[in-house]
Amino acid sequence: MSLFSADMSGYAAAILGTSQSGRYEIGGFSDVPFTVIDLLS
Repeated sequence: MSLFSADMSGYAAAILGTSQSGRYEIGGFSDVPFTVIDLLS
């Protein structure tokens, strides 16, 4: 199962442990992350 997080704090460290498989943190929030989620799923 994949886990996605949207980071809207700029260039701060990821709040999600992205070193594990299936975990993704996406910077910013617009229509584009939905496309990225489809591509990664």
